[in-house]
Amino acid sequence: MTDSLQNSAASPAQSSQEEMPFVSTVTSPMVLSALLTPSTSTAVQLPMVSSAALVLSTSPTMSTLPMTSSAILVASSSTMRTIGICSVTSILQMSPSSVVLFMSSSVAQLADCADGWHQYRTGCIKFFTTSLTKSKAYQKCQEFKTADQIKGKLVKIPSSDDNDQVVSLSLKSGRYYIALSDWYEEGVYRWKGQTDKATYFNWKAGYPQEYNIEKNRDCVVISTNPSDYYKKWTTVECSNSWHFICECEDACS
Repeated sequence: MTDSLQNSAASPAQSSQEEMPFVSTVTSPMVLSALLTPSTSTAVQLPMVSSAALVLSTSPTMSTLPMTSSAILVASSSTMRTIGICSVTSILQMSPSSVVLFMSSSVAQLADCADGWHQYRTGCIKFFTTSLTKSKAYQKCQEFKTADQIKGKLVKIPSSDDNDQVVSLSLKSGRYYIALSDWYEEGVYRWKGQTDKATYFNWKAGYPQEYNIEKNRDCVVISTNPSDYYKKWTTVECSNSWHFICECEDACS
């Protein structure tokens, strides 16, 4: 690692007290190749690291970003607070001097997913083509546990890139239950019970519909069928039977 890159790394405590110096962009993909996860979800809040840091002093280009990594942890250079995980494509759209790229193999590791499961965000997902009601699908997901005994759940899709990834991993076209629901408060969609309010949506045009229709539709499915509202979400009655997608925070069985 170059001296200029090493000198640019700063701990969170140092960053709040002094301005991080700007350094030249580094062309070696090795510098950024240790990374993170295919997900681009900004909902995953990861700890700040100081093993390597690169401040963008010029507009990023394909030649200055790694093609061996699909995601990079990004923080604001002004506040030094974590923004989230961004794809290389997203970073190319950022203005210079606005972000710091942090790299560390200790930040997050790709999950070693079991057969039939796919790497997603920092964990794994699996598609089930058996059709079940929402409650039974949820119960099925809870049968799976990580090494830390954390139970599985229906998949959360907090960003456009995550939505694209989920659909791309589906081996069978259809509609699948996801975790989203407005069960507890009509029109307020959450990923978990009465918490984790959703901020990203990919509704089919016209959805959600009028109250007199939606009042009995508290659950949501995503379409992986290219000829049937591909990638879009629609509301459904939770008693309807659909395919479903389970998610674990890490490898699970």
